[in-house]
Amino acid sequence: MPLPTLIVIGGTSGCGKSTVSQALTTQLEGYSYLDGDAFHPASNIEKMAHGIPLNDEDRAGWLQILSELPLKGEKRVLACSALKKKYRDVLGQHCPPPGIRIFLLTLPKNVLLERLATRKGHYAKPNLLDSQLADFELPQEGEEKRVFAIDGHRPVVEVVEEILAILNRDRDD
Repeated sequence: MPLPTLIVIGGTSGCGKSTVSQALTTQLEGYSYLDGDAFHPASNIEKMAHGIPLNDEDRAGWLQILSELPLKGEKRVLACSALKKKYRDVLGQHCPPPGIRIFLLTLPKNVLLERLATRKGHYAKPNLLDSQLADFELPQEGEEKRVFAIDGHRPVVEVVEEILAILNRDRDD
């Protein structure tokens, strides 16, 4: 089986989505990196910049735009929170076979807070973390073949190696 059309690196703010996505993209021939944050409407960015958490309604249009990326026929590694199962379902709705794989990076709250405290120039503020952690759903029943929880509290190279191992295992099945 070929690699999926869309590979999503998800998780809360500060978990390393962008870093892992960019590193993974360099290991996958024919894939390009996209940062899901670049597709947020100005109203979402303004809310987050003011410390106001996004709700399902805020995310709906953004997720719909991201879900249509596979229709362009390009292979992508997408950094996108994908916090809830219903968000992940939307992201995968337009993925042609072999579909989508989502890797959710998990880290302890104290590590996430440390990372967010040192992050410069991002509109998502540390005070949004609690709402994201409350929304964050680990892989649910029925998602076993496409959504994987990954320990993100390791060197990036180890995280990428684990993701590649899962992708390659899927190819062999």
